[in-house]
Amino acid sequence: NWQDMGLSAYEHLFRKYRQQGINVVEVWMSSWWLALEWINDAPGFHGVGHYNQYRAWMLDYILKLAEENDIYLILALNNHGKFGMVYDTEWERNPYNVNCGGFLEQCEDFYTSEKAKEAFRNVARYIVSRWGASDHLLTWKLFTEVDLTGPTIEFYHHPSVAAWHAEMGAFLKSIDIYQHPVNTHWMLGYHRINDAIATLPELDFLTTDAYYSLGGGTKALVEMLRTGVSYARKWAKPMVITEFGGSSYADSMGNLMRQVEIGLWTGLFNESAILPLYWWFALLEDKDLYQHYRSISRFAAHEDRRGLSLRNYAMADAPLSVNEMYSADRYYAWLFDTDYFYSEQENLLPQPQKDRVLTGISLAPGDYTQVIWDCQNGNIREQQHVKVSAGGEPVSVRLPEFTQSIAVKITPLE
Repeated sequence: NWQDMGLSAYEHLFRKYRQQGINVVEVWMSSWWLALEWINDAPGFHGVGHYNQYRAWMLDYILKLAEENDIYLILALNNHGKFGMVYDTEWERNPYNVNCGGFLEQCEDFYTSEKAKEAFRNVARYIVSRWGASDHLLTWKLFTEVDLTGPTIEFYHHPSVAAWHAEMGAFLKSIDIYQHPVNTHWMLGYHRINDAIATLPELDFLTTDAYYSLGGGTKALVEMLRTGVSYARKWAKPMVITEFGGSSYADSMGNLMRQVEIGLWTGLFNESAILPLYWWFALLEDKDLYQHYRSISRFAAHEDRRGLSLRNYAMADAPLSVNEMYSADRYYAWLFDTDYFYSEQENLLPQPQKDRVLTGISLAPGDYTQVIWDCQNGNIREQQHVKVSAGGEPVSVRLPEFTQSIAVKITPLE
């Protein structure tokens, strides 16, 4: 069972994250953690316009640890519960609420009240001034799950929500001399993202979750991550998954554990600007699942995925999903056992995959290094020189026996 360690958790986890290749983390300025404004039910809070200096010091310390461990922070300025009535509502305790000494009659007034806008600009100005100079602050996130703000689950379609994002996104850009990118976030998945907000020029990229419907399983997760690529192209903006792992109501332990690898590698092979962020950080720690991060960080180190073509298909006569990225002179592949990863059976043992061959790999003439990677520990299984002649046959790769998954990299010989 995970014990609340307070700030010491960041000391412990950030050191471990650096060792394992994790370099992006999201933190929330939520009422229970890093918010600067709240009602006076905890030391240092005195309502709107009074900034809790202990909470500010906490973020100072977290950012210092991030800098020391080369970790970049996605800083969420608002969580949905502050101004939402649907799920996880905190409106009854929000200092903006007129019943708590504030000036808003309803939570949705946050988007239209000039007084509320001025209050947000003031706190945003303080946040940018105090933390904006850090080279390990990655981005400002205006909201987590903006589609859960307001009185109903569909209120986020109201024009006032998009207008607020345009206004506050522009304001952040006007005061941030370092021009950190600005984003906002929708719950569940790409299907919740609405054009009115997504197309705003003030938002540099989009963030959402990858939670499938209850009972969907790991296959549904893979389909969500792959389909999200086409949606990101629709808006001509990068899309980042900042929560994944099961449905929104979790899943079996077996699925949650198997999905660490599936989520990371599917993201890598589907144009994720940042690899998907796993929600169950305590499970990583409890079950020591960090090898998946260590493995993928080693495989992807120094690789530039821009301009690569993507393809995925089922290998004939084998329970393997083949995921490829390629160009004229580079080829990458990740294969995983669908019988194992898509199964709902707990404690299932993966079966050995023998005599599997990748075929039809087209590369420009030249000399290449072919490396076969063990996805479970990040070690190289095999490495050899490959020469491609003009007019020669496409390259084939005979894979060594493996279980669960395996990866291949063919790059120009250095």
